[in-house]
Amino acid sequence: MEVLRRIRELHGLNKTQMAHKLGITKSYYTMLEKGERPVSKRVALAAYEAFGVPLELLLVAALRPHLDGACDDQAAQESA
Repeated sequence: MEVLRRIRELHGLNKTQMAHKLGITKSYYTMLEKGERPVSKRVALAAYEAFGVPLELLLVAALRPHLDGACDDQAAQESA
């Protein structure tokens, strides 16, 4: 997830340090950053508490790939 990566870089943290701040493993954090796993409520809350990241920002960013896919599907149906 782009948002988490930007927060990590802004604070000068490596992935291990970021994972520690969020209370998760580095491997799980890496999956989050790559977009391979959705951000859980617990991780979103930890990011809010550690960095002041608005929960809405994380939730919208987490939903964006699903919303983009739904828009693409709808556009394909309308053009058919």
